Amino acid sequence: MKKVKDPETLKPSRALGSEGKRLLHAVHQYGIQRAVERVNITQHTFQRWARNDDKIEELILNELLIQLGISKTYIKTGKGIWQATTEEQMSIFGDLVTDLVKSQKVKEDVQMKRVIDLTLKLELSDKELLINVCHKLLQEKKNKNLRSVISLILNLPRSSYESAYKQLLSLEKKVYD
Repeated sequence: MKKVKDPETLKPSRALGSEGKRLLHAVHQYGIQRAVERVNITQHTFQRWARNDDKIEELILNELLIQLGISKTYIKTGKGIWQATTEEQMSIFGDLVTDLVKSQKVKEDVQMKRVIDLTLKLELSDKELLINVCHKLLQEKKNKNLRSVISLILNLPRSSYESAYKQLLSLEKKVYD
């Protein structure tokens, strides 16, 4: 088996010059077959990146760092060793978690903005109805039947509203009599 020297010990003229080449070196150090199985990137793709001196996308570098423990610092700059330190792994993992939380917050903010915009267009009586629905949903957090009934009513065609209204009135009479 051929032993590959670590780039730190190579002379600068022989050092690995591109991100693609450094990535291929690191993947070979890790074990090319194991890497292919874990991250689902083919050996040919790693070799193509090295051959074309490609710059590796940030998303792929993050996945390789988390899945294989390959250092982003090494891939980007050629400094250090191919294996990521625990600090580097924790830093990237923390950044990914923060990004996920921020993206979830943005999605929630967009939904809230939609609700507010739609509510502003409603008449006062409809706003009261919406407030009552919100209160009921909060009171009945675990009641999936309530959510199903509301969904069914909202998905009915317009032609069946009157029929549904009459059915609900008769149900109300049965319950309260």
